[in-house]
Amino acid sequence: MRILEISAAAPFKKNSGGAEKFCFDLSKRLAEKGLQIEIAVPGILASLKGIRLRRIHTVKNKYLRKVFFDYFNPYSFLRIKKMIRDFEPDIIHFHNTYGLGSFNIRRISKSYPVLMTVHDLWLTNYSEDFSFINKIHTSILLNSFEKVVLVSPSKFIADELRKTGYENVKVIHNGVAVSSKKKTYNKTPKFLYVGSLSENKGIRILVDLFSKNNIGLTVVGAGPLLSYVRTKKNIFVIGYDDNPERHYLDHDILIVPSIVKENQPTVVLEAMSYGLALIASNIGGIPELIEHKKTGLLFNHRDENDLRNQLDFLINCPEEIRKMGERARERVRKEFNWDETVASYLTLYQDLVRK
Repeated sequence: MRILEISAAAPFKKNSGGAEKFCFDLSKRLAEKGLQIEIAVPGILASLKGIRLRRIHTVKNKYLRKVFFDYFNPYSFLRIKKMIRDFEPDIIHFHNTYGLGSFNIRRISKSYPVLMTVHDLWLTNYSEDFSFINKIHTSILLNSFEKVVLVSPSKFIADELRKTGYENVKVIHNGVAVSSKKKTYNKTPKFLYVGSLSENKGIRILVDLFSKNNIGLTVVGAGPLLSYVRTKKNIFVIGYDDNPERHYLDHDILIVPSIVKENQPTVVLEAMSYGLALIASNIGGIPELIEHKKTGLLFNHRDENDLRNQLDFLINCPEEIRKMGERARERVRKEFNWDETVASYLTLYQDLVRK
């Protein structure tokens, strides 16, 4: 079977996210299963054993992209059309489509089986501030994705898609590899944040709380609030690290203070796979991953007092950190492993080819 995977971004840059990483991780595992895989991404290409990488065109200007190229991009259409002609794929699998043009996907889906892994709320919520823009946006996309199978890693996003009017929606959890390294826990809990340093991730609330309460926090990541974070006391800024394993092994608790509706954050599953306990916002798809007081703690997003209460609980009951971490690791092993994810996608691919 031949699969063309298309990502709107490549996982080689400091601002890349979980969607891009998932595209490449899934592709590598599919290739190991004997499928022929090609990946189309914008920007500079790196090598990937056994997989050909192709370049597509996206628009760097965010506002121009949002107004026009999210819906129609003639350059990307021509590039993708050539790839299809050269590679002759059985399936075309998109991972987000920013700047690629939704009309292009509509045209492609008329002739080929197309699916898209939905990594965020873009298909359902363009603007919470301007409802009339949201209505126009979703009506265009409902039409463009009429024949596209939408795969959501979380039940939350799947429900949002169905409420908006999308009908062909399936849930397949993202996979994560469980580390074989044995984790040791510190006598005094060490706290960690891994992710983008941007407003929607809640990093400002987090560093303000730790700074004024004289608690140490390690921050791994880059983004527009990097300078702000560096001004805060008790905050140890590592910067961007494309392999955060050593930080997971060295820390006990990961904090995910998102203030927007997340899908299935990769960082949550990664931390669970290393045996960290978690404190995370009770929003979006996060509660599907974290069982309160079993594999971690949930707090009301934007509620600094509630976050402080959860911190105090683990500081005062350090024995719970190991218990939560071990249960979190076991849950990932059983429910969010790569074998299950790859098997589910293979079944879906086969069903689409047979139609």
